[in-house]
Amino acid sequence: IISGDGGLIIDNAHVTLSGMSNTYTGSTELNNAALLTVTNNNSQGAHTSGTTVNSGTTLEYAATSDTGFGEPITVSGTGVGGSYPGALVKTDDNIEIEGGVTLAGDTTMHNAANEMFEITSVISGDYELTLTGAVGAGRFSFTPGGNNTYGNTVVEGVQLELNGAGNDAIPGPSILTVNAVNGKTSYVWVNNDNVISDNTIINLNNDTSQVAGLVNIGAADTIGTISGDGTIFMADSNAQFNLGGDGSFGTFEGVVEGYTGSQFQII
Repeated sequence: IISGDGGLIIDNAHVTLSGMSNTYTGSTELNNAALLTVTNNNSQGAHTSGTTVNSGTTLEYAATSDTGFGEPITVSGTGVGGSYPGALVKTDDNIEIEGGVTLAGDTTMHNAANEMFEITSVISGDYELTLTGAVGAGRFSFTPGGNNTYGNTVVEGVQLELNGAGNDAIPGPSILTVNAVNGKTSYVWVNNDNVISDNTIINLNNDTSQVAGLVNIGAADTIGTISGDGTIFMADSNAQFNLGGDGSFGTFEGVVEGYTGSQFQII
């Protein structure tokens, strides 16, 4: 067990805090290609000072059962690379990041397993967030307790679910880009009302064999513009999308499919 009022600095090393209920109250900081693997909510101490994942380092969540992590995270970069192609990487069971995420620079998060990588706290910081995943894996969920306030979002060959009615899981003004890449479909699922900012621009980009899509399962939401060649699925008779929330319009060359009664309209 690591205790005391000091902090923990990991520099150019791979450290695993496995099954430990640490109680130290200082901050945790990753520097110079450091990799920190945590397996439970108490791995990073008392959650009072937070963890900083500097550019070129990785924080790996390797919980073997559904686990919530309450540590506040400040993060930037694309990680150490190789088997860890993200600054935050999930490699095992479902996890929830509950303590808040601050983007200190453009950031990549990677889900290497099929179980959910869920963020149930606010994501802030004026930088771009990219979501990636392994082949056959990669599920993310945003359920913020308030409006997210970060920059643009890029969804690369993974699934992103947007929850929390009335809170902007996708902030604005921003650009949401959904790319089908490397033979992998990529979808954003709109599960609740008003989870995308009214002045969000959405780009849906297919690749040669797979679809990039925006799926509405019965929610009502107003968005800015849509462009690209992807597919919009109105997957419930109560689904409703209103385009033009920011007063501008784009060029969409894709497909709109919907249940009888669903609405896709320009306002």
